[in-house]
Amino acid sequence: MRYRLPIGIAFVFGLTVAWAFAQNRPAQASDGQAIHKVTDTYAAAFNKGDLSGVLAVWTDDADYVDEAGKTIKGRKALSSMYKQSFKENQGLKVRIKTSAIRFLKDDIAMQDGSALLTHVNGETETSPFTAVWMKKDGQWLLAHLRELPGQPGGTADEPNVRLKDLDWLIGEWTHDDKDKKTTLTGHWFKGHKFVVLDYAVFAKGEEILALTQIVGWDPLTEKLHSWVFDSRGGFGEGAWSRRDNTWTVAVAGLTSDGRHGTGTNQWTHVDENTFIYQSLDRDLDGHPLPDVKLTYTRSQKSK
Repeated sequence: MRYRLPIGIAFVFGLTVAWAFAQNRPAQASDGQAIHKVTDTYAAAFNKGDLSGVLAVWTDDADYVDEAGKTIKGRKALSSMYKQSFKENQGLKVRIKTSAIRFLKDDIAMQDGSALLTHVNGETETSPFTAVWMKKDGQWLLAHLRELPGQPGGTADEPNVRLKDLDWLIGEWTHDDKDKKTTLTGHWFKGHKFVVLDYAVFAKGEEILALTQIVGWDPLTEKLHSWVFDSRGGFGEGAWSRRDNTWTVAVAGLTSDGRHGTGTNQWTHVDENTFIYQSLDRDLDGHPLPDVKLTYTRSQKSK
């Protein structure tokens, strides 16, 4: 008997870690320019304190996640956020730099970039972000935006330095839950420039899904990035940031049947033999999904 993978687990393992190659088809070149134009329109409206202009860039059910992980969802909540921001930060100006735009499908794109904020006293700060855009009725709109902390450490000719703090993942790990089991094997790719994570999901002893996730340093966006392939044809990508012992990954991807999803993954290193994986703020084709929390333990043979 072939077990169907429950949608919650499918989303955790086949969507929320990510991969999407930026192979720009001719149509995507003009779409990329359109996203750049809307981004500029947003910045111009923000700098004028134009609330209506700023909100016009977002979808009705869009969500924004700040650096601390707080989620603001929906146009009404976003309106309140911007009203407060304009009141408390009068004269604040923003300039947005786009590092990369990747198309997951013709009407879904992922943008990496940073916002340069200039205060009235001349002080500046940079806020990296990742965003998901959706094309509706010919117009590109912002569906999801997550702020990311800056990425410290390392030099351009030593990208593996940024991965050194993930070496605790190397080895074999297991999560058991009643009649379901997930195994994870982490190893270095040749040259130690990428960490490779191979997953297998079992139900009643039968493997029902496999995937490979690759984590590496993206010199274009200057962030850790992950790419994933699953055995059913799903794929996506994710942008990583770290705070203390928790790595947060803003993710977007596609299932094999063309449904798109976004979410936030968190990897918390508890100790040498334990880590906690959570998938939060998940959305599949506009429908919210419940959060997921898994605890992995290191296999005895990999100690």
